[in-house]
Amino acid sequence: MTHRTTPMTVISASPLHRLAGRVGAVLLALGLAACSSSPKPKPQSLEQVPVAAAMTAWETRLGGDLNRQLPTVRQGQMALTTQAGEVAVVDLSSGQPLWRHATRSRLVSGAGFDGVRVAVVSDTNQLIVLQAGQQVWQVRLPSQSFTPPLIAGGRVFVLLADRTVLALDGETGGLIWDLQLEGEPLVLQQPGVLTHVGNRLLVGLGSRLVKLNPDNGQVEWQTTLAVPRGYNDLERLIDLIAPFELSGSRLCAVSFQTQISCVNTGPGHLLWSRSSTSVVGLSGDDKGLANVQENGVVRYWNITNGQMLWDSERLKFRQLHSPLIRGERIWLADEDGQLFGLQRSNGELKARLNSGLGALAADPINTDAGVLLVSRKGQIRLLKGL
Repeated sequence: MTHRTTPMTVISASPLHRLAGRVGAVLLALGLAACSSSPKPKPQSLEQVPVAAAMTAWETRLGGDLNRQLPTVRQGQMALTTQAGEVAVVDLSSGQPLWRHATRSRLVSGAGFDGVRVAVVSDTNQLIVLQAGQQVWQVRLPSQSFTPPLIAGGRVFVLLADRTVLALDGETGGLIWDLQLEGEPLVLQQPGVLTHVGNRLLVGLGSRLVKLNPDNGQVEWQTTLAVPRGYNDLERLIDLIAPFELSGSRLCAVSFQTQISCVNTGPGHLLWSRSSTSVVGLSGDDKGLANVQENGVVRYWNITNGQMLWDSERLKFRQLHSPLIRGERIWLADEDGQLFGLQRSNGELKARLNSGLGALAADPINTDAGVLLVSRKGQIRLLKGL
């Protein structure tokens, strides 16, 4: 473990070309596996499932294709990034953009947002912070980052691909502290766990959940949620992935293709852990958790003790996004933008809806007003009645 506290105002680059190359290698390997010449199993026909009675409250188009991302909703607003490098903050009451800013960079991390400022990371490792459509500051990071930055307590926290956590001053971008923990040599190019509970940071570093003091980066505890079982670096890749569930003193998350687990965020005790082949995040509340296995089987768990209450194969072999629990339904979107509603009590498929938006850039998003859908083509739609 390497830890430094420093008043530096500039973050110098470090030679991480070998790490970047290895990250690229794992991504390529995963892509080749997905593009295998073997024919894919066909999912069940769902023509007899009733169509959901949903209404469009509003719809808007940002213009330009969107990255696959994990949008942040704060204070009735949502921050998004486009493939062309534009950042937009949208008013969720009307769907209208409140402001937009062209960074002229390819953005890779998605947007961190606290309701006032937005933080994004470019493919050249530039951390850019914006407010009201204007750039506030920009610094170069020493490594890639695939997780949206966290803005909290007047600071910007960043999780890097070399398992380093940085804390920067929100006003100037000056480095306050950095912490690097040892871990597996490969990382996933998708959002991980970076959040806060009370006045403490929670960070996913490989298969571990780590609690940090945000003032100085000191580790208070670290808990292992899954143990690598493979014989090579690719098989041992088990990063914690977003979205996750944080409520009260409990955080539940998926370890890539390995486990689904819950931790008490006070003392850091592992509450329970179960096997899971999921490659996407989960959804939950104080009643239960839903996650999707790699083959499209949906499982619903008792959040208190980890008992699996049911699993459903009705959506098997569909490429599903992370689920969304809303009331008594669990909603899932597939790669074509179709929505499916499972009954929460027993997993029965009760409704379907073709959004007509095509591939989605984000998992369905729960709001007080309805469910938000964000398409790869830049369309944003708020649905009521789901």
